[in-house]
Amino acid sequence: MKTLAQFLLGGVLLLCFGYAHAQSASRSTKEVVETVSDTTMQITAADTIQDDYRSERGIPTPPHIEKLLAEGKITQALNEFEKFKASQKKANPYHLLYCEMTIYQQAQMGDPANSATYAQKANALRQEIIAKYPNMSDTYLLQIDANTPDDKIVELATKAIELDSENIAAYDYRGKALLNLGQTKEACADFEKLPWKGGMPEYWNCNNLK
Repeated sequence: MKTLAQFLLGGVLLLCFGYAHAQSASRSTKEVVETVSDTTMQITAADTIQDDYRSERGIPTPPHIEKLLAEGKITQALNEFEKFKASQKKANPYHLLYCEMTIYQQAQMGDPANSATYAQKANALRQEIIAKYPNMSDTYLLQIDANTPDDKIVELATKAIELDSENIAAYDYRGKALLNLGQTKEACADFEKLPWKGGMPEYWNCNNLK
């Protein structure tokens, strides 16, 4: 059963997509750079693809609430979400809690004046998820932040993948951490799993780094 995406990474975590195919190992570094430059439009479109991926993992934010958030109507959006939450009597509680966390993350970005308050709420929800549902694929990814060492990221992402091999965000996290650790072959194998690999400089450089 699919769980939720990692709306985090504002790494919060993770987000470029593309549909370009990997080039042969004989491609020069110059050609790789040119190819990445030529895919600027693909990279821009990739954000939408990633959003679509994340929304498939669990309960997506209702469209009318997404619209209010995009318009900066944060208080109204949060009020509407409370109504939505109350109506979800049979919803998976993990999914609903995760959805609420992402709502507050978006509120944080959409209302700078109150960002600290919303960030505190989002973090409290994140910690609640980790405490209540520690052995869920996406929960392992929630334990990753900007200060997490690469070897720990590999450990957490691997656990996420073991629980859900379709958790693409976990391959993204693990691939980048493996690359930082010098395990290039393994990193590139993870990048191959990503629908947005065409927008990743790390992916395009894989053949040159092996």
